[in-house]
Amino acid sequence: MQFSDTSNGTGIVETFRDLTGLDVNAFTLKKATNFINQAYYDAVVEAWRASGDWDFDDTNQSNFPIATTTMVESQEDYTVPSNALKITRLEVKDASGNWYVVKPFDETQLEDRALSEFMETDGLPKFYRLIRGSIILYPAPTSTSVTLTDGLRLYFLREVDEFASTDTTQEPGLPEPFHAILAWGAAYKVAFAKSLGNQDKLKIEHAELVERMKMFFADRHKNFKPKIRPRVEAYN
Repeated sequence: MQFSDTSNGTGIVETFRDLTGLDVNAFTLKKATNFINQAYYDAVVEAWRASGDWDFDDTNQSNFPIATTTMVESQEDYTVPSNALKITRLEVKDASGNWYVVKPFDETQLEDRALSEFMETDGLPKFYRLIRGSIILYPAPTSTSVTLTDGLRLYFLREVDEFASTDTTQEPGLPEPFHAILAWGAAYKVAFAKSLGNQDKLKIEHAELVERMKMFFADRHKNFKPKIRPRVEAYN
């Protein structure tokens, strides 16, 4: 389902207008686009929550949600990509060229030790901590233990490719059966804001569509069995 199809009236924008009864004079295309993008993010968040081991990613993106960066000797702080919404995995390459998982932790796990005293000696990073837009490595890397050049690899969930009001043929990065969720979600938001008479019906239908999508994502990867992942608290 493409963003706008004025010839056939079957695009997301046209469906939104059918549901709300608001033409371009009553509600501009730019305003409609804004609400459609809001509904897009709402849908993506639900897809992420239901995805399990198979993380959702917008199919409009031209590359994988993986970032690689070069480390600096004894530098522990590295900036997270601006489009990353959630970190799913961090890896570091050792001096022999082998990749290792760096495990997340937070300061609450250090009950009897000052954070500044944790893994003070530079080496192969084993843990990381997120602070605002930064990843802090513990310990900080050293060239004798890691490959500094392109040696830090990040896997993440990222922002969607938002629609612009000038878009026409672009489609949502969701599976085709759930494209209409954006029109229904945007229509409900506007109906609620403007106290339209059909807001309750829009809310119910949108909620049903979201539930169907969540079921789809929850069942999409049945080859993986549920796992209990214990928290690792081995500190050196």
